[in-house]
Amino acid sequence: TVTLGSSGDTFTVPSGVTVAGSMANTPAFFVTASSSQSIGNVSATKVTLDSETYDTDSAFASNKFTVPSGKAGLYAFNWNIRLQSVADGATFITSLFKNGIEVETTRNRDQLGAATDFFHNGAVTLSLAAGDYIEFYIITSGGATTTNQSYVYLSGYKLIGV
Repeated sequence: TVTLGSSGDTFTVPSGVTVAGSMANTPAFFVTASSSQSIGNVSATKVTLDSETYDTDSAFASNKFTVPSGKAGLYAFNWNIRLQSVADGATFITSLFKNGIEVETTRNRDQLGAATDFFHNGAVTLSLAAGDYIEFYIITSGGATTTNQSYVYLSGYKLIGV
């Protein structure tokens, strides 16, 4: 056992230093859509995320994040989607699927009285094992719509210390 410092001590990690091992906040990724996507009415549509801002462990591919070997743990996920010209009264469900099964859902309903653009987002923390995979879906009812790629993303990272 090695002890560094004592209660109240501060450690400064200078710019350019890489933290590795169990203290690394990885894997981490942030992916976006490079083009608009058509979303059908009353159908689950996997959100196309084909542009990586970063992907520390190359764990995001084919529109899904897969937990790398040796990286099991608690993960935080955040997502956003913007739908264009949504019909009044339409409902939206965004979902994260774990290994093909829905595990987190957010629901909204547009009641603005006119067709309008609509933002929908969510966040969740999930316990994941190596090989588990996460996918992002949207379901709409009240009419087909299109995403605005400038506001579509999914991000995730492994939490440390919990």
